[in-house]
Amino acid sequence: MFYTTDNWKFRDLWQYDINNNKKTLLIKNLRAGNFAYNQKNKTLWGIRHNNGICTLIKLEEPYTDWTAIHVFPYGEDVYDLDISPDGTKLMAIKTNLSGNNHIVIYDFDKIDNKDFSYTEPIDFGESAPNSFIFSRDGNYIYGSSYYTGVSNIFEHNLTDETTNIITNTKNGLFKPLVVSRDSLIAIEYRSVYGFRPVKVSPHNDTKVKAIKFLGQEIVDKHPQVKDWTVKSETEYSFKDYQSMRKPYSFLKNINLSFWHPIVTGYKDYTAYGVRAFFVDKTNLLSIDSEISYSPTTSLDENEKIHIKTDIRYFSWNFGFKHNYSNFYDLFGPQKQSRKGTRFEVTHSKNLFNDETITFNTMPGLYATFNSDEVTQNVKSKQDGIYSADNLITLSNAKRTLGAIEPEYGYVFNLYTGLDLIEEKKFSKAYLKADFGFTTPVKNMHIWLRTYTGKAFGDKSSPYAYYYFGSFRNNYVDNKSTKQYRTLSSFAGIDINEISANDFFKGQIELNLPAIHQLKFNILQLIPKHIQTSLFAGVLQSGLKDNKEDNRYYNIGVQTDINFILLSQLKSSLSFGFARAFDKNKHYDELMLSLSLFN
Repeated sequence: MFYTTDNWKFRDLWQYDINNNKKTLLIKNLRAGNFAYNQKNKTLWGIRHNNGICTLIKLEEPYTDWTAIHVFPYGEDVYDLDISPDGTKLMAIKTNLSGNNHIVIYDFDKIDNKDFSYTEPIDFGESAPNSFIFSRDGNYIYGSSYYTGVSNIFEHNLTDETTNIITNTKNGLFKPLVVSRDSLIAIEYRSVYGFRPVKVSPHNDTKVKAIKFLGQEIVDKHPQVKDWTVKSETEYSFKDYQSMRKPYSFLKNINLSFWHPIVTGYKDYTAYGVRAFFVDKTNLLSIDSEISYSPTTSLDENEKIHIKTDIRYFSWNFGFKHNYSNFYDLFGPQKQSRKGTRFEVTHSKNLFNDETITFNTMPGLYATFNSDEVTQNVKSKQDGIYSADNLITLSNAKRTLGAIEPEYGYVFNLYTGLDLIEEKKFSKAYLKADFGFTTPVKNMHIWLRTYTGKAFGDKSSPYAYYYFGSFRNNYVDNKSTKQYRTLSSFAGIDINEISANDFFKGQIELNLPAIHQLKFNILQLIPKHIQTSLFAGVLQSGLKDNKEDNRYYNIGVQTDINFILLSQLKSSLSFGFARAFDKNKHYDELMLSLSLFN
């Protein structure tokens, strides 16, 4: 069996020996797919893409090298290869810049003589066909297409050149497999339940009524849109491209994309201002700026003006914040706004990405002046703070069919930070390790989440501590709904109520299967699913002494109702309750949060 991995990048070709249960890497970074095997001469055929060019390739035993057989013209793409059982014909689906799709069949004898002419048994127009295969006798071909508006199975007789729709379904059928002349196996789509194999008995007298296509109705009503097409490949000239080449200036091509008035929150006050967003034509440089003013008399004049600017250039981000304000601070209880002026430079670099495994790093440099808080509810006035930090993430979190979030795997984070404050040095480091496990119940999974960390520096300073407490959801928010999973959260306790110079935090979490297919629709609010999570945790500060006085426990539950607002905006309404307790007493916290557009 042949298969590919690393499909989001350059595709590696592997071979799997079914008899010996052994897999072998054949070619690294082959950049090819859509493979078909020729039983007659044991050759493997595939399609390779590089720089927008599609190439038909052939691999011979032992399949560790490849040969380019035919390079298709720019703008043509070929996919879904299949080879007839007698090994004489190669079938493929060909599409072009105009969006037209054809079934094409090549003769291997002609290919050997560099003749790439083909027959065209079916023209599907703009309705893309998929997964067409030969019957066992090579006289028929079967595949699926949305030609009728739903993915049905088509049969074409290569002898008399007749085409029939042999199914009429509302769910959609895909990837047919010929069992016999009177029987097929196909994959049926079952909404949130995923896919299942079904047996199909062809009916050549199947009647399928075409649905109305909005695009076609627009063409009928406004024929001028027919001219709004991309030029055909014959109208392009690479010589023209050469003459048009010139250096690109990001600054000369940056323009105002939009602007609008804003209302934002600064601590316990409301500010009013404007936001403007600038972006260049490539979307690789953007400038997002806000300026607002708090008219309250309760603030000093030097705190009433709020400025935020973020400049993104490729994977770099340059930030400037002056008396930073945040819209979601209006809805508390979590406050992100801060007094002072801050300069930021961060850079995100993806070190490795292979299928579900990601490995990246995000270093940053910061300078903060005239600050008055270390974090919310922790005061400390400092004239200048110079910081550097780095977060390294290794993740291999996976999900099963029908899952709404990762259900198993692992996630590791390693954070290191250094602060220079009035000639005193403070540093922090923590390690996050999460492990997920599936259960016998479909889409029910368990995660074990752990953090351990230590701060270094003068313990009389609030900068030498971590701070924990609360669910950390605002009543209206834009962050992930499950904030109780984050480092600083400890549901049940007030925000930042617990401080620790060093700590261990562990949490076990049971995520129940989501409830789907909710049958109501209120004022353009369409529910998607409801999902409930149960969690229990422990937080120990002072690891060296390991005193029971510095140990906290909590248990909690959170339910998220996910819905679509105004047909396309994803949002969630979350309810939560947690009880935390230490050696002497217990604490309770209720959480209600509307998370918008996440």
